[in-house]
Amino acid sequence: MSDKKQTFGQWLRSKRQSRKLSQQELANRTGGAVSKPYISLLENDRPNSSSGAPPSPSKETLAALAKGLHVPLAEIAQAAGWDIGGQQSDEQESEAQSYSRLRFDKMKHLYLLLPPTDQEDIDPHLQVVEDLMERRLKRKKK
Repeated sequence: MSDKKQTFGQWLRSKRQSRKLSQQELANRTGGAVSKPYISLLENDRPNSSSGAPPSPSKETLAALAKGLHVPLAEIAQAAGWDIGGQQSDEQESEAQSYSRLRFDKMKHLYLLLPPTDQEDIDPHLQVVEDLMERRLKRKKK
């Protein structure tokens, strides 16, 4: 086997095929949340026409695909390149916490891509989010 890292598309195709599902069957298992053409686009790692970057599925898409493939959200998120803070799987976190972690990590990534002047405009809003998270953690510890 090659040392080259498997792309998300390769991972997705492998998981789907190991479950003997067609792309249409997987689309059906997502309850219509993910279309057959989008699954094809993901599996073929087709670059975004405007940015040239590989497709980056949203958390909602990842959650729907995880449901359709019967895999933990953490597993599919890791395969898609989302940093979920080293958390293992849904065994350690509830699904809602996993979604929150994915959203936070994606926002953090996008924030770091912004020019410093735009970051300054967003900083007050981030402070509100940080304060809310801090209060939530304190309540949890009680």
